Amino acid sequence: MVYSRITKYWPSKPVQWVRLAQIFAGLFFASAALWKFNNYFWIGDQTLKAHADFWLNNNWPPEWYQWFMRNIVQSHDRLFASMVILLQLVPGILLISNIVPRWGAFMLLIIQINVYLGVYD
Repeated sequence: MVYSRITKYWPSKPVQWVRLAQIFAGLFFASAALWKFNNYFWIGDQTLKAHADFWLNNNWPPEWYQWFMRNIVQSHDRLFASMVILLQLVPGILLISNIVPRWGAFMLLIIQINVYLGVYD
């Protein structure tokens, strides 16, 4: 019964699995953005500056990226926290709603490259 209702609106092509993965990726990034909003701004018990301190104290970023994190990110941590939240929430919504998903995927690629550089060991 439920299967017939799902297949009525869901196309039976290989594209459906790509769409399903797109929805899950969008939910993952949208929920990560909401978690960050909750902890950085709403409750306020964590900050991006504290996370950057932890990464820098463990010497995780490469040398050339450590300068950027110390001098730019930590001095403007609220601005960068807002940018991270928006760069995860907006593309996540784009992927979930299937509105220009390639732009959303590209924005997520850019933010993930920055995350990788920030915590690279």
